[in-house]
Amino acid sequence: KREATELTFKEVVDNKENIRVNNEYTTTINSTSNMIKILEEIGLVERYVGDKKRISYNYRGQRFDIDIWSKDVYPDPYMEIEFTNVNLMEEILDEFEIDRKNVTNESINELIEKRK
Repeated sequence: KREATELTFKEVVDNKENIRVNNEYTTTINSTSNMIKILEEIGLVERYVGDKKRISYNYRGQRFDIDIWSKDVYPDPYMEIEFTNVNLMEEILDEFEIDRKNVTNESINELIEKRK
């Protein structure tokens, strides 16, 4: 079974109080080689190549994604949580006893750069 290849553009709308708000645009890619050619033609430069496995859950209407990247890209699994509002975020973090020191609004690119 061939797994889907997706391209996502995340537009940062707001980034304050340790909360990042994005608009996300995702499309399924049928030809990786054509996608790469298009990205190169518009001037984008490859930062890294890696595979990501994602396991997604919904809880109280919120999306929890556990991402596991290729070890050479980012060696540790991490969870991305997409909340609909700040109050619910605080409630769920408290409910699961998630220490705020383990919460960040940094993107995967920022996390990768910090590890270098």
